[in-house]
Amino acid sequence: MNPAYNLIKKSSSTMLRNGIIIAVIFGNASFLQAGNFWYFSPGLRIGWNFSGNFTVDTKISVGVNTDDNLENIVFYNITFGFNALSFAKNKSHFNRYNYIQFQTGKNLVKDDLTITGIGAGFIFNTTSANNFSPFIRLFAGFLFFPELDILFLNSNQTRFDFGIRGVLPILLRKTDLGFN
Repeated sequence: MNPAYNLIKKSSSTMLRNGIIIAVIFGNASFLQAGNFWYFSPGLRIGWNFSGNFTVDTKISVGVNTDDNLENIVFYNITFGFNALSFAKNKSHFNRYNYIQFQTGKNLVKDDLTITGIGAGFIFNTTSANNFSPFIRLFAGFLFFPELDILFLNSNQTRFDFGIRGVLPILLRKTDLGFN
């Protein structure tokens, strides 16, 4: 077994806990600055992995955007989701899993709402002893996002999952939360 994979597996719960703590502290500190606001965003994705299976994914993200005018968008969020294979040709213990990830992104051109971003997190499968694996996500778009997930399932198996996600970001400004 790959030693790097073992290190990731052993330290991943600590990294996940520390990542959540940092995101919450950073998000709260960012929110106190003028011009920042919280948002939450449900989403649905239809995908295809390169093993020939269709996937369906739902998620909810909660985060902070650092530009109230939406001119120079930079965001940070925590995303919780669920992914399942539909019409699976290949049965594996990662046919269904939950995930948590930290995402960040920005618009590369001022006043353009097209966002490019990356996420990193962990998938959780409750039906297997090997129930915990890291993954990364690359995405770009506005309201509809092409995405590529790279799942590191074990020391010798990496799965790629491509999809299109629709999201509905709901902005929560300070006045929505009871702040003046």
